[in-house]
Amino acid sequence: MIKNNKKGSVPVFLGTILLSFLLVVAILMESAVGIVGRGYADGVLNLAGRSILSEYDRHLKEDYGLFAVLMDAEEAEKKLTYYSNESFDSHFGYTDLFSLSLEEVRVDFSSYPLSNPDRLEKQIMEYMEFRIVSEGITALDLLENPKKLDCYCDKKTEAKSSALKVERDLKNQQIIKGLPSHVLKNEFDFTSALPQNFNMKKLLHITKDSISLNLYILKCFRHQLDDEDWNNTFFANEVEYILCGSESDSRNRTLVKASLLVLRTGIDLAHIYTDPLKRQSILTVAALVFPGAAAPAAAILIAIGWAAAEAANDLGRLAKGDRVPLYKTTADWMIDLDSLLEKKEEKTTMKRQTAGIVILKPESTGLDYENYLFLLLCFKSRETKLFRIMDLIQINMKGNYYSDFLLSHCYGGIDFVCRIERKNSFLPFGSLRKGVFYESHVY
Repeated sequence: MIKNNKKGSVPVFLGTILLSFLLVVAILMESAVGIVGRGYADGVLNLAGRSILSEYDRHLKEDYGLFAVLMDAEEAEKKLTYYSNESFDSHFGYTDLFSLSLEEVRVDFSSYPLSNPDRLEKQIMEYMEFRIVSEGITALDLLENPKKLDCYCDKKTEAKSSALKVERDLKNQQIIKGLPSHVLKNEFDFTSALPQNFNMKKLLHITKDSISLNLYILKCFRHQLDDEDWNNTFFANEVEYILCGSESDSRNRTLVKASLLVLRTGIDLAHIYTDPLKRQSILTVAALVFPGAAAPAAAILIAIGWAAAEAANDLGRLAKGDRVPLYKTTADWMIDLDSLLEKKEEKTTMKRQTAGIVILKPESTGLDYENYLFLLLCFKSRETKLFRIMDLIQINMKGNYYSDFLLSHCYGGIDFVCRIERKNSFLPFGSLRKGVFYESHVY
């Protein structure tokens, strides 16, 4: 009979318990390091993504208040790899518990080009938010006190002769075909410069975003009466380009002038028909000049001619930097019907002559040229304004900074996917030490 030898069983038992305990500790440490390491990796990648966005183009920011990076996906991937691995690498004298390394990164800019109207509008709204929201300006405020528009568009707006400015025509077909608004070119004609369905009641319900966009246009882009020292743009009449879309500076200026003439003629004609004295004067003259059945038709023609003459005088005043009330009273009227019929021209735009009495006109009342541009912009479609803003930015950036500049290569955000591997382990056997991270960063 052989007796069981129990000698040494206790150390074996204790060793087994110790190994099990160490294995449990290793598993817990592996799990803890995995959780902490994932948070650490996420923080590093977040910082790397923000570092990419910190490399926004300074010229685009300074000139137009827009944030965007000018780089392709390959360049962004190299930068992300560098930023991440520099943070993951251990340094001499420090213990690296994670041993993380970036194995793969894929960048996608496709959701954030500034050539996307929604993306561009979002940045413009953020840029103008302080000016609009903080002051609580509304369309009604602008109509009641047009001077409020001047303080929001804090640029020099002095009456200057357009002859002092260089008006250009864009003739390079390669640049024209590359403009973001090229898809809109089929809509251009004479009537595109005119306000569609003009109804002043609509201004009382205009949205904050539309106000912000119009104020942004007037702040960042030139128009006919802006200081000629503002000469770092291709077009001299940029706001007019946004309204009309022609590649010719002079044509845009002419079309805006025509649209204002039509607008002022309609408003002045409405004033004539609401003024009993003017209406009676027209009927009297029509009866004297065209007696009989032709008198009513003649009265309409005389009224239109009178309104057009007053509107032409209004445009002359606007071109000199004066203000013209949107809706006139009798005291605001400039052209006398008798003088018009006698073909006497008004010698000054700062006074009204009626029955030999000269009435001086204060030049601070009414709307100036920039205010009327604001009104025309209110009736231009959102898409048209945004695409033509893109045109001007692209043209000016090409001319001033980068000859190969394209707004479609400017990005206001970044998406990327990274695969990270942890090289060390607390376990004696293999474990899952890889993770995939998805990051999105937007200005």
